[in-house]
Amino acid sequence: MYYLLHYKYVENILSKREPFRDNHLGILKSMQDNGECILAGAVGDPIFGATFVFKVNSEDDVLLFVDSDPYVANNLVTEFTIQPWAVAVGSAHQTD
Repeated sequence: MYYLLHYKYVENILSKREPFRDNHLGILKSMQDNGECILAGAVGDPIFGATFVFKVNSEDDVLLFVDSDPYVANNLVTEFTIQPWAVAVGSAHQTD
């Protein structure tokens, strides 16, 4: 199942994220290597949030990432949402 995770960030995220960025990206890279994180990146100019695409078994798997993310632990994320995503078109489309 695919899930979308949306973050809203604090103001001036670019300067505030620097001490935590390598760890944040490291977790995502590990999840990418395992096939769990398909896409991830900042949204906006200036940046106000981020969107992540996960391919995992349940929403709980996405929550495990959120709970381990140093951006969340260090209050850089003001809110987040997780939504299931039913892909209808594209290489991720599955008929099962």
